[in-house]
Amino acid sequence: MDLTSVIIPVIFVVSILGSIPLIYRYLRRHHERMRRVADELGFSYNGPGAEPPGTPEAASPGQRFMQALKPWRITGMRDDVAVAIYLETRGGGRSKTTYSIVEASFPQPLPFTLRVGKETAFARLGKAVFGLQDIEVGVEQFDRAVRIKGSDPDRIRGVLSGTGVQDRIVTALEASPTVMVTETAAHWEKRGTIEAAETYRQAMDLVVPIVRALKDARAFPEF
Repeated sequence: MDLTSVIIPVIFVVSILGSIPLIYRYLRRHHERMRRVADELGFSYNGPGAEPPGTPEAASPGQRFMQALKPWRITGMRDDVAVAIYLETRGGGRSKTTYSIVEASFPQPLPFTLRVGKETAFARLGKAVFGLQDIEVGVEQFDRAVRIKGSDPDRIRGVLSGTGVQDRIVTALEASPTVMVTETAAHWEKRGTIEAAETYRQAMDLVVPIVRALKDARAFPEF
């Protein structure tokens, strides 16, 4: 057997095993920071490290490492709107990307699919050159600022007809083009892992008022 064919796998295995303590320490510090973020926001932290003081750790290092790999979630209420903060990983392999998400949930889902996001120059070009059309509510400033898609155009126009709703959506999109309104929530995202409470606080200032405006416009008649 060629010596190289033995040494290379051994080196690989040793390097992997040697990196586990470093990964564990990083994850543990990350969970501690996110727990502090939750405290600063007055929210609840759910994830590794959320055990009450004095709770014994897992019996073995391997169990502690697997526990640290579990996801976390921060939840709470802001202006009578349920908010969740979490990480979402998309793609695979080298194209895998992590996003920090702030989600302000509706009291109940809308009875149709909905996607409201920022209108892009490329989308405007498509409309002008190829006649591609999205849903429009009939307010020029709003229609130029947003891109609306969904399964029930008439009901979507009704939900988005209020000036308060439109103003909140446009204001949020001007501050952050990653804001999106769906049939279940208004959410904000940023690429990477955010560990700053102030960033999440600013994101909530964008998405929570959208949900409040929809509630005030009676988009959810039972609430």
